[in-house]
Amino acid sequence: MHPGKLNKNQLANFALYFNSGVEHWVVDRMASFDHFIVRAVTFRGAKNNIINRAFTKQITTFAIFYDGSDGNVIQNSRFDTMKESARKNDNCSILFFQGSGYKSFSMKNNKILNNEFVNQNDAIQIARQTYDGVLQEANCEGTIIDNNHISLRPNIYTDGNGNYTPNGERAYAENAMDFKAASENVNNPVIITNNILWGFRRSDKTDSHCDDAGGALATHFNTPNMVIEDNIIFDSAGGFGSGDSRNYTLALENTSIKRNLFYRVGQYPNSTSRSTTAMQLTEVDTTTIQHNVFINCRHKLGLMAWNKKGVTFINNDIINCPDAEIRNNIGGIYEFETSPRIEYTKDLKFTTDNYTNNQKTMTLENVLKK
Repeated sequence: MHPGKLNKNQLANFALYFNSGVEHWVVDRMASFDHFIVRAVTFRGAKNNIINRAFTKQITTFAIFYDGSDGNVIQNSRFDTMKESARKNDNCSILFFQGSGYKSFSMKNNKILNNEFVNQNDAIQIARQTYDGVLQEANCEGTIIDNNHISLRPNIYTDGNGNYTPNGERAYAENAMDFKAASENVNNPVIITNNILWGFRRSDKTDSHCDDAGGALATHFNTPNMVIEDNIIFDSAGGFGSGDSRNYTLALENTSIKRNLFYRVGQYPNSTSRSTTAMQLTEVDTTTIQHNVFINCRHKLGLMAWNKKGVTFINNDIINCPDAEIRNNIGGIYEFETSPRIEYTKDLKFTTDNYTNNQKTMTLENVLKK
């Protein structure tokens, strides 16, 4: 039985440290809960290990990957509600990272598959810092993030002043995924596919280090060679944003963004405040944005500004998005037609909380082709 379905008195707290030379371990049904430890799993140069059916609740970070950690898998796990102080301090559930004393780092072919992340700050992040005033060189080629459910729930929403309220438009949290590096190998991209992301809100900054506009997916600081396809983002303040505050030439390069569904982004239930965008990509080059579907999204939608040559935005269906536009682009191919080619009248149903005793069925109405 999955540990997420057991009572606490049936579980034992557990933590792991995989050092260099640790290879081909399989760890099944581990649990860490109730402030037991800051970090449950450390990969420091370990390779080809599998964490299966893990469960966490009220801890800080589940796993950190350091330089040289290749081919590891985290799968079929439930990461439930990061403790409040950790969310306020801008922590991550799964983090790819190397300290500022390193000029560069590399982690290859790691996989995050079939997991449920609930009420984390950042669920998954590839981060990097500066070395002698220069941003680290980073290569996380071959990372695959597939078929995960990542959500914020009403029990951590706030009013923006630190008070919890289920109808709040803020949260002590940031993104589902935040990438500050990607792949340096055009033949081995970072792959983000078949994930369902929902419930994201602008960050509550009250006594907090959280600071985000509420996007489910974000990229910064030059993230080349990515595949972002067949994902669903809904009921969130923002969808997918790419930008660069470190003066890199490009924030997003050689990337495929296809067949993603953006539903009620910026127009989640009971929203009254100005929201961010379903998709706002800046400093983009050699990127194809095709066959995506935008339904009932509010505020600006398209490729907003400062995009470079080689951007292709075609064959996207944009339905009931009255503020959609593209502007200030330097080059590329853009077809911006807000009349859908095919009617979307079928509902999408999926189950979540599958690793608990309270499985839920969720329905997105009129989002599939007739």
